[in-house]
Amino acid sequence: MLKKIVIDAILVGLIIYLVGKYVINWLLEWVTRTDSSEIFLGTVLFLVVGSAELAHLFGFTYSLGAFLAGMMLAETHYKYQIEAELVPFRDLLLGLFFVTVGMQIDLQVVAQNIGQILLVTLIVMAVKFGIIYLFLRFFTRLRIAMKTALALAQVGEFALAVFSLAQANLLIDGEQAQILLSAVVISMVLSVFILARIHEITDRLIPEPEPKMVKVASTGFNDHIIVCGFGPLGQKVVAELKRQGVSYVILEHNIHRMEQGQRMGEPIFFANAANKEVLKQFDIDRASAVIVAVDHIRHLRLICEALMDIAPHANVVVKVRNEEEQSMIEDLQIDHVLVQSREMARLLVVEAMRCRLRIGQKE
Repeated sequence: MLKKIVIDAILVGLIIYLVGKYVINWLLEWVTRTDSSEIFLGTVLFLVVGSAELAHLFGFTYSLGAFLAGMMLAETHYKYQIEAELVPFRDLLLGLFFVTVGMQIDLQVVAQNIGQILLVTLIVMAVKFGIIYLFLRFFTRLRIAMKTALALAQVGEFALAVFSLAQANLLIDGEQAQILLSAVVISMVLSVFILARIHEITDRLIPEPEPKMVKVASTGFNDHIIVCGFGPLGQKVVAELKRQGVSYVILEHNIHRMEQGQRMGEPIFFANAANKEVLKQFDIDRASAVIVAVDHIRHLRLICEALMDIAPHANVVVKVRNEEEQSMIEDLQIDHVLVQSREMARLLVVEAMRCRLRIGQKE
């Protein structure tokens, strides 16, 4: 029996591998030449159903065949187009799946066994958290390991399907299935709150390490530019300032970015730009401008509030993503606010007009 299962598994894997390697790319390339999304989608669904039927023919589940088809399609040059075409089906079937799971839960059984359900939920999440954290702590920073373990502590949705199949095949009774299904659902609900507070939880359990730095009495700068934030935008701002030979100093409250800036030889300091005393130490009164290159709108507002309090006449340049964020700092009366969406729209139109002029010149 076991020998037959192994042989069947090898045959299924071999057939799907050969089809995926030598047939699918050619087939999908031929189909795309028809320039019909309906035919393309129909071909993809045919391959999935065919793979599922092949797996079932050899005694395996339809789900395994569909899974293997997905792996096969992921290796083609058309995987992104396939993913885009299947998004409506994915969302519809995923919603339908959760509806069917919800219909299986008996609230009366849940109420009678709520203690066991909560205990199972906590034990499973704690064990999963512990395994992930203990494994990752040897390969990455402790805070990253902690965040990853917290984010993955929930029981996956696949467990819902496994427990439903187990009940259907009489491997577990109805009450056990209810307890396990309810535990999975509760863990998924808890994960929403964990993810929303993941930074706060991590800060409490593993505080951000403070770098060993000498307190700055004064930078001694004059007519310089203060850059708040050394993220992707801040780094591009600094590169442009350096290219133009402008004197600048960088304030960054993220230790990893601060260490990155130090390795790059930048005049960067570990400091919270939203702290008024910190801003005074960096000679804000003698600064020619302050560029706030921070993406988090709440932190950005705190920085701007501190700037307006101690240096109301300072030239503050702020970047916000849209008009909604602009309205959140509108009361601070900052003169130089750049709205990213608006500026990008303007630049796109400028480039489009340049293309139009080039075409006109060619004609």
